[in-house]
Amino acid sequence: MKILITGAAVALPASMPLDCNVLFGDRILYVGPDKPDADVCINGEGLVLAPGFIDIHTHGCGGVDTMDGGDASCEISELVVKGGTTSFLPTTVTAPAQALHAALDGVRGGIPRAEGANILGAHVEGPFLSPRYKGAHEERFLALPDFRLIDGYADIIKIVTLAPELDGAKGFIESCVENDIICSIGHTGATCEQCANALEWGASSFTHAYNAMSPLSHRAPGTVGALLSSDAFAELICDNIHVAPPAQKILLAAKGNGKTILITDALRLCMAGDGPFTLGGLSGTVKNGRAELPDGTLAGSVLTMNAAVRNFRLNTGCELWEAVRCAATNPAELLGLTQKGRIAEGGDADLVLMTPECEIACTFINGEIKYKA
Repeated sequence: MKILITGAAVALPASMPLDCNVLFGDRILYVGPDKPDADVCINGEGLVLAPGFIDIHTHGCGGVDTMDGGDASCEISELVVKGGTTSFLPTTVTAPAQALHAALDGVRGGIPRAEGANILGAHVEGPFLSPRYKGAHEERFLALPDFRLIDGYADIIKIVTLAPELDGAKGFIESCVENDIICSIGHTGATCEQCANALEWGASSFTHAYNAMSPLSHRAPGTVGALLSSDAFAELICDNIHVAPPAQKILLAAKGNGKTILITDALRLCMAGDGPFTLGGLSGTVKNGRAELPDGTLAGSVLTMNAAVRNFRLNTGCELWEAVRCAATNPAELLGLTQKGRIAEGGDADLVLMTPECEIACTFINGEIKYKA
């Protein structure tokens, strides 16, 4: 079926032309001023058409967590479309090897069966983390980098977060690069120099900027200094809890709209309201949208991708298309997905129709409506 969307402002780099119509089936067939024949015509006047959001770091939502294994990733897939997510990486947490592998088995099984957002693979966050900067990860299950732990899942793992100061990090990063797995620096006390070494070895991203990493000092730049001064990608949890708005502006000024990636780092209580939650064997509580362990440690968010885009635009003063780029185009580029994250002829028809305030009206995946408000 061919669908034509007319009259919407299209989120394209540097402009949002009102006279741009988009025709698509499972792929985008036409972008321009004409109105080609279609089976369905949708009047998008007053709305914005954007490429679907790609969440590369999300643990769960709607009461479901990636670590639940089984059909968890498929269930998450059907829920995240409400926030405009059209592709995502179910993300694990530090756990015993058996639990980690069970979660990854669930992701592998879910990839061909997802009925909602595309499951692109997995993001393994832990166990290769610094005990000092573990955040909401169970310390007794942390481990030194050892590729043998994930070797059997190299086909589906897309990103691994690790602390590069740990023994064995160099060989681990090199093994990841050989297997087309992205290494992201995070949960780390690494110095700026140690981060530079990791980037030289092949790491290419930083996990949730500012959070769970050694801070910036003018004589000891730390991980944050490396993040801000490097050309690597950087994730950002834009819920205004994890990172204050002025720090978001600093990140955008340093990284630009081409290297910042908006993520949710969402927990199982995303879209499920306040209350108690579990995460990798730890327990916490969400109150007024803030997820904490009993000791006050922040533990992920209840953020949705459309809210992240809205917050980032308001906090930084950037254009809407720039915020969309950080939520769609940049994660696609990090993952090497040339057919996603943009509105261009020949690209995948993963699209979001939303209000200028980023309220989702309709989510399309492979040209099919997966959510309609």
